Amino acid sequence: MKRFLTIAVTAFLCCLLAVPCFAAGAKPAVEVMWTDFSMNSVGGVSPQIWYRSNSDKPIKYIEWHLTAYNAVGDPVKCDIRNRSSIIAETVGPIYKTVLHSSSTTPYTKTYCADDDPFKTSYYTGYYINTTNPALYHNGSGLKYTIDMDSFGNYYASGRNLDETFLSADEIANAVYKDYSYFEICWYNFTIADFRVTKAEVIFMDGSKTVVSGNSVYSPYFNHDLDNKPFTTQVNQYSDVYNYKDYLNYNPDLNEALGNNQRALFEHFINFGMKEGRQGSSKFNLDIYKANNPDLVALFGDDNVRYYEHFISSGKAEGRIAVSFKAPNTVRNAKGLSETLS
Repeated sequence: MKRFLTIAVTAFLCCLLAVPCFAAGAKPAVEVMWTDFSMNSVGGVSPQIWYRSNSDKPIKYIEWHLTAYNAVGDPVKCDIRNRSSIIAETVGPIYKTVLHSSSTTPYTKTYCADDDPFKTSYYTGYYINTTNPALYHNGSGLKYTIDMDSFGNYYASGRNLDETFLSADEIANAVYKDYSYFEICWYNFTIADFRVTKAEVIFMDGSKTVVSGNSVYSPYFNHDLDNKPFTTQVNQYSDVYNYKDYLNYNPDLNEALGNNQRALFEHFINFGMKEGRQGSSKFNLDIYKANNPDLVALFGDDNVRYYEHFISSGKAEGRIAVSFKAPNTVRNAKGLSETLS
């Protein structure tokens, strides 16, 4: 009995210890990132799968288990082969998905101004998804192409989307380029969708693994881009920042960051405002503080709040941020100017 209890307790502890390891385990060997299909004039359906490989080992074959469904979510059989599920094979070699530029020759966007950060770019051949309704085309979602600017920053662009820099998480987990097209797997006019139920992966070394259940589809299959378009972000701070002024007022940044507009903007957001750096000819922190003692009483040494206040209300209230006020002009706590006689 004592031995049985010892074994039971040990097994229980092993299970407890295994849970977090399993939950935080390695990513599946392959993940479905995007699916689509085409239908010909006689009801022939050809599925398409975009996917990424997370494996360090080269893949020899992927056997995709696919099931066709109608518009109300029920499985649909092929009118000829009388089956709803099929196995479609992708032939390798398939290597781990790692975002990089596919070209050493840049292309020029003729519609961009000369100082536009996206004027000179490089193709990558990779994609990323979005479900943001504001960025949809015909309401069905899109995958966007990924390019690289001249400083090595990756960004998404496409129909109805201004250039949007990718986050580090997206670069590591959400991008993809591998694609398989399977010619006419079913004949049935009522097919409205298909789903991948399992992926059997055979590696070049002969080993195998199976990806099934919720692991088949990437958590980035339905994905909202982490960042706003770059022009949108910069325009939010246009009263206190533009990159040319930021470089002119802070020559130390020129050597470190040059004209890398993304790096300059991120430096201003993450460090520049905290340090009280001037980012625009329209706003000087020291002058704003000197002209507005009521704000100093509220914000103290929290420099970021002065920039934010000027953007949100200070400019609209007529608060002066670039020259000193006349000595007989003060501002009350409500931000209204009063001239003392």
